[in-house]
Amino acid sequence: MLGRAIQPTVYDPGGESGSYRNLARRLLAEDDVNIIFGCSTSASRKAVLPIVERHNGLLFYPSMYEGFEYSENVVYTGATLNQNTFALAEFLLRHCGQRIYFVGVDYIYPRESNRVMRDIVESKGGQVVGERYIPLHAGEDVLQQVLSDITRLKPDAIFSTVIGRPAQQFYRMYAEAGFDRRRTPIASLTMAETEIREIGANLCTGHILSATYFQTVEGEANSRFVEAYKSRFGSDVTTSVWSQPAYTQVHLFARALEAPARLRHTAFPKRS
Repeated sequence: MLGRAIQPTVYDPGGESGSYRNLARRLLAEDDVNIIFGCSTSASRKAVLPIVERHNGLLFYPSMYEGFEYSENVVYTGATLNQNTFALAEFLLRHCGQRIYFVGVDYIYPRESNRVMRDIVESKGGQVVGERYIPLHAGEDVLQQVLSDITRLKPDAIFSTVIGRPAQQFYRMYAEAGFDRRRTPIASLTMAETEIREIGANLCTGHILSATYFQTVEGEANSRFVEAYKSRFGSDVTTSVWSQPAYTQVHLFARALEAPARLRHTAFPKRS
């Protein structure tokens, strides 16, 4: 970039908020890094935010974002709730029914998105018939309790912000339990095409996903992105709402680095 090779410093926090915090401190205080690309959940972002602000670093955060936070030290490039939740609520109430069940992992994004979704649903005459939060690494026993809730409450749709392996298992168990997925779909902001591939597309038919990006988006720019991504990581991989913002923010950073160089070579007319 600008004639210099980029040397990334990469650490894997393993999904643990404490590790995110410690590694952010190491990057900024010991590794002489001032730009961080990373964090996946809102909980991990919250964990590193005080460290980034204290060291006046800059965090490029790629994941979908619940809002209600502003920092001059963070560039938020994921979708906000007004870009996905409002449209999803309208669709569910119009096409599925008025009775919605909420299930999510117990951290910031699910609770905030559920709060906003509840406001929209109830303002339009709908009803939240149940709301349950589960651990990040919930097992089949916890997911079975959720399915029992759904069987008992008979909602018209399920709004899910369950993430990771439990989300994949939840979709599999939902299919195995025999629920009519077209009549009572799981609607999600956090499920992605990469995970659908892992679950099996045949187990996901009828479900609903609201997102700002899909691999099938038509256009020259997306075609180039998908082709480059598959060339780099393998033809069988899938781009998603997680990879697209991460890709975009690196290019955004590159444009920002180039801007001073462009300005230095721009001739401005003198005032008379």
